[in-house]
Amino acid sequence: MADEDLTEVTGAYEDWEEEERRRRREAIRDRRPFEGLQVDPEIDFYP
Repeated sequence: MADEDLTEVTGAYEDWEEEERRRRREAIRDRRPFEGLQVDPEIDFYP
C-alpha cells in the first residue's frame, strides 16, 4: 500500500515538473521587449 502511494506521489511530482518546464519555455518564447523605466545617462545623480 505504501508503494502505491509513493508511485502516485512520484507521478504527481513528475507531472508538476513537466508543467513547470512547459511554463518556463512558454514564458521565454512569449517574452516581450523591456519597456520599463529607462535611465537617462545625462542625469547627474550625485551633485
